[in-house]
Amino acid sequence: MKQKHSFRLLAGLATVLGIIYIFRSFSYYYGDIAFSYASTSMGVQLARYFILPHLLCTLLAVSVNVFGFMQSRNRFAFAASLIYIVAIILFPRATPHLLPSSILSLISCLRTSPTYTNAEDLH
Repeated sequence: MKQKHSFRLLAGLATVLGIIYIFRSFSYYYGDIAFSYASTSMGVQLARYFILPHLLCTLLAVSVNVFGFMQSRNRFAFAASLIYIVAIILFPRATPHLLPSSILSLISCLRTSPTYTNAEDLH
C-alpha cells in the first residue's frame, strides 16, 4: 500500500510541474500578439510555428500523466516519461523544466511492481 501512495505522490508532483510548465509556456509564447514592427511580428509567428510541436507533445505528456495518476497505472507514467523526453528532444532549451517531470514519472513507474491476478495476465 505504501508503494501505491508513493506512486501517486510522485506522479502527482510530475503532473503539477507539467501543468505549470504548460501554462507558463502558453502565456509566454502565445500571450501578446500586438507588436508595432512587422519584422518582429513575423519573427514571433515563426517562433510560434516551431515551438508548437513541442508544446503539443508536452500537453500530450501531461494528459497521459494525469490519466496515469487517476488510474494509478505505471505504464501510463512510463509513457508520459517517454513523451516528456520526446518534448525535450523537440525543444532542448526546455530541458531544465521538463527533465524533473520526466524523472519523477519514471521513478513513479519503477517504484510500483505489477500485480498479476490471473495467469493469463503474465502472457
